[in-house]
Amino acid sequence: MSLSSLLTVEHTNATVHPYVKQDISSAKSVPHHLWLEAILKLDKKKLKKWVAHIKRLEWRNDPVIQDALIQFCGASKETLAKDQLFGPDSYPIKDIKITRNDPKYIERIPEQGVLGALRKPDLLFVRGAAVERLLSSKNAKFRWSDILTFAELKAELGLMPRLNAWRVQQGLPEIDPNTLKPRKETRKGKSRSKVSGSAPTTRVLRGTISTLPPDGSQLLSSTPKPLSRRNVYATAQGESSSSGSLNGSKRARQPDDLESLQVTKKSNSGSRADQSDMVTLDATVQAGGYALEVASCTYGTRLFCLGTVMEDDKLSLWYYDAVGIVRAQETLSIIHDFETFAAVHVGFACCEPSQWGALPPIIKPPPSAAYPESFPPQSLRGYTFDTSVQRTGEKVKITLEDPIFSQYSLVGRRTFLYAIKTKSKTLKKPLIAKFSYQVTKRRPEQDFVKIAREAGVGHLPEIHMWEDLWKMSDGVRAAFHKKSDDYEDRVLRALVYTQYFPLKELFSKSCDLIPEMVNQMLDWTLPFMAWELIEDMADRELKDYRPIPHLLRHDFESLFYLSLWCAVTMLVTWDEMKKKEIYRLHIREWESGTLRSIADRKKVLCGAVGQTDKIAFPPACEGLRPWFRDWNALLATAAMRLEHHRLEKYHADKTNDTLFDEETIGGTLSTESIKRVLSGGKSLAHPAREMKIYHRMFPPNFLEK
Repeated sequence: MSLSSLLTVEHTNATVHPYVKQDISSAKSVPHHLWLEAILKLDKKKLKKWVAHIKRLEWRNDPVIQDALIQFCGASKETLAKDQLFGPDSYPIKDIKITRNDPKYIERIPEQGVLGALRKPDLLFVRGAAVERLLSSKNAKFRWSDILTFAELKAELGLMPRLNAWRVQQGLPEIDPNTLKPRKETRKGKSRSKVSGSAPTTRVLRGTISTLPPDGSQLLSSTPKPLSRRNVYATAQGESSSSGSLNGSKRARQPDDLESLQVTKKSNSGSRADQSDMVTLDATVQAGGYALEVASCTYGTRLFCLGTVMEDDKLSLWYYDAVGIVRAQETLSIIHDFETFAAVHVGFACCEPSQWGALPPIIKPPPSAAYPESFPPQSLRGYTFDTSVQRTGEKVKITLEDPIFSQYSLVGRRTFLYAIKTKSKTLKKPLIAKFSYQVTKRRPEQDFVKIAREAGVGHLPEIHMWEDLWKMSDGVRAAFHKKSDDYEDRVLRALVYTQYFPLKELFSKSCDLIPEMVNQMLDWTLPFMAWELIEDMADRELKDYRPIPHLLRHDFESLFYLSLWCAVTMLVTWDEMKKKEIYRLHIREWESGTLRSIADRKKVLCGAVGQTDKIAFPPACEGLRPWFRDWNALLATAAMRLEHHRLEKYHADKTNDTLFDEETIGGTLSTESIKRVLSGGKSLAHPAREMKIYHRMFPPNFLEK
């Protein structure tokens, strides 16, 4: 399925962020037992004991489970669960429920705006309180903060033949796929006497099967969704009668043999050269999209999240955090590995909050919301942590208040901001706390600010306190770090700043300050995507792909987009319907469609004179049109000169290539040239100071480090 069909569908469960595919493709595989031990605290010995107990109690033959398994293979039910297991007296979290999510979308947080997509995971692990909240209101939806974990299911192959093959092997009657009832005559196969006597006492996970209203969710019931193509991950072994062992050899399948779990591998993608800008909607990518929403819509309350993917009868286990994604190498078959499959799900039900991704106790929950009763929280409001004022050494307790921002990100810094309060004797201004997972081997953010301040840069945020709270390698991820040198460790760093006005509030009544904002911000590079970098993303899977470096001119172009976006969208005194229409006709084209189409639209906007004249401005911003027109003309001039240089280079002798500064296109796009154009010819730049800052922040050996 092409990226075009994903990103042009506005806010539906079909849209998946382009970086999710990249994160999924970079996922690390670890042995199944390592994943279970690290995440579920289910080591080999414990798992073997649980599996033996489930066999002894004959869960598979329990009427409720037997019916659910038949219904699942008949494509009408997807869930099996029990909670009777020898050993645990009680579960740390006592009211976990597995629920079907359809037909409602998961509720997003307002701060994400148009970034994310409305999604409907197939199955959810949630607390009973979340289900009760849905039952109590007709319009209620699950929130991403409600979700302990999710399951994505895809069905391509018929499961009934696999189930019947197993039943014949066990001497049981086949199931009629039309009636979902046992046939009267059994086919020849291994004989097995029927189990006599009463069935063991059973109950569904946490003891209930309930049905939500017609417009709500139905517990323990759903229909697998068909795939239009082969799965990205294919099993390495054959059909149900045999399975490859972990060393690749073939042998007769022994039911529920823990040593012969099915191993998966990636399918060959070499024939997909035309998919350079595609995101395939297989179950693994869909699940990655759900993990992205959990990470970005929970205001930093999750250290990591878990997911399960079920393609046909095969279950795979996934772990997602700021460092990366880890998946179990082997899959579990609900048919052939039933007892292990059941034990793993009971393992999920036995998880404590820390195993669901709860933060370490360095950030303390309020006494009124102690774990596990209050887990998972909607935000960190009321949570506290201790630090000290760097200038004076004063010890301070930080209390988090309302969340301000949560970055739309799964792997990476995952920045989130909170308003805070303290009882500091020296800090009286409003403060905010910025949290982000920063790479431990890189220079911390506060050092960059200090360098810039010492170099005389103005308009910098004031940092009063900072604290490194924990490393990712100190928690659950420690087991994965020990097994691989590929991981780049990250630390959750908290920085306390003076609180400033957000742009939306600054420009809500007037856009007169936009030129001043641009003038100040031209001293730095910005995280906005230029058309050439978007095109670079689209080209990454091409055979002869050559990466495009991120240059200063890309950030100047990004600032142009940001300024137009502010002028069109932020003025609250303007007609809202007209604003939405202009956004739909112009601005949305910068973020909707395929990567190539977005790049092409931005290329036209920056590469031709007079493009800003086609954009309708609010009446109060109409006076800025000549200012934007001049900026547009400068960008078009730079694009023309860059193309001219590349043509000369193409036709000239490659050995006699003349020096050309692509960073600023021969000086056409520089801080000074932009300020000169936008100020009517007056230069406000300080080149010497800029070079001093640059060399202090990025010494000659910076990239080598």
